[in-house]
Amino acid sequence: MHEGWRAYFKTVADYQIHADEFFQTGERLAIFGTASGTYSGDGGASSDKFWKVPAAWRVVIRDGLVAEWCVYADNQPLRKLMAYTNPRIAARIHERKRTSPAIGLSAPRSAAAERAVARLKHLPFEDFGFAKVDHHRALRQGYAEVVFGKGKTAEQVAQIVKSMLRQKASRQNILVTRADKAMFKAVRRINPSARGAAKFHPLSGVITIERSREVTGKGQIFVVSAGTSDIPVAEEALLTARTMAIVPSLCTTWGLQAFTGCWSIARNFASARVIICVAGMEGAPPALSADL
Repeated sequence: MHEGWRAYFKTVADYQIHADEFFQTGERLAIFGTASGTYSGDGGASSDKFWKVPAAWRVVIRDGLVAEWCVYADNQPLRKLMAYTNPRIAARIHERKRTSPAIGLSAPRSAAAERAVARLKHLPFEDFGFAKVDHHRALRQGYAEVVFGKGKTAEQVAQIVKSMLRQKASRQNILVTRADKAMFKAVRRINPSARGAAKFHPLSGVITIERSREVTGKGQIFVVSAGTSDIPVAEEALLTARTMAIVPSLCTTWGLQAFTGCWSIARNFASARVIICVAGMEGAPPALSADL
């Protein structure tokens, strides 16, 4: 592999990467831009041998070093230059076409390149006209986009969910907030594969599609509901944490009259990394939670 790259850079000495966008999550990095250079395999470089193609790179960095480097690009322009300027390479390509037609070298792109382009096509976002589905959100933020149902039709919500489910490279859970029964029925109807995993929570108006039960969040979230009327919001917070692979706990109906029993949950507060207190218009419960 190293020798191959060394030989490549000898023939394209001015090879450059032009990065337009960077997206990083943890040790993984995605780069989108163009690759360019001037082919000089026949001993000379000139302007008519310059090439430039769209490209993408997937990088894994460990301990400050590049552990993996994958390039997705259409190298057909460079192949043509190599064939035109080097008879031996032209003969080799011709022989491969003749003996291995399944390779597809005569096509503008190989089958592998076509699959890569198809996968990268919808990576940034998918435009439906009424919404742009952000397929890069998980790469940038660590979790896929959350669908806000209010103001959308049932069919629009179902189309967005279908788009997210089509991303086979991702197995993240899907969360729809401010939803209703009509949206839930549309989601199940248009996405048969998600019927078993899709659940509607009428109290909070949340639709969840669980595709993974892996816990990746650090620590625990403790959700406190100050009163019965605050439970719907508390449940939404609870489901959001659970869907995003975080371990949540819920304490409900903790009204001001229950101050005498607040010490029984103080140990939970101490072990929680985050405390979410839902308390309507009264500011005392959040203040007490902070003191505890």
